[in-house]
Amino acid sequence: MNEISKYLKKELKLDINVDVRVRSFEQENFKIELFFLSSMVDAHLVVYLVESINSVNFNKINFNQLAALMIHSQDDKNRLLIDIFEGNVVIVLENGNSYVIDVKKFPTRAISYPEVEKSVRGSKDSFTENIVDN
Repeated sequence: MNEISKYLKKELKLDINVDVRVRSFEQENFKIELFFLSSMVDAHLVVYLVESINSVNFNKINFNQLAALMIHSQDDKNRLLIDIFEGNVVIVLENGNSYVIDVKKFPTRAISYPEVEKSVRGSKDSFTENIVDN
């Protein structure tokens, strides 16, 4: 592939890191790779993103053609690495261009009845561990 792709594969340690996913495919002899953390992205959005990538001509990319909430180009290799760890999808193209797409979804636990803290009176509300939900 290219320098950015090689750098990301080396730094993400794909041989021992089970959470990092790399999706590689070709579109009309044009190689495309997606890098993301499987536990930090919305799987449905990633599937939808892959489907929409198949309908885009990457030689003449139009950002409006991709199904994503936020997308921007990024050339800094270190920033791409940080973006992956923040839960974004990084698309690396054969021509050296790279794009960051926001498809974050943080893992949460369901709200459950608080059995550790017994109370005689008062509400029986519980909170999730994700500050965004609370």
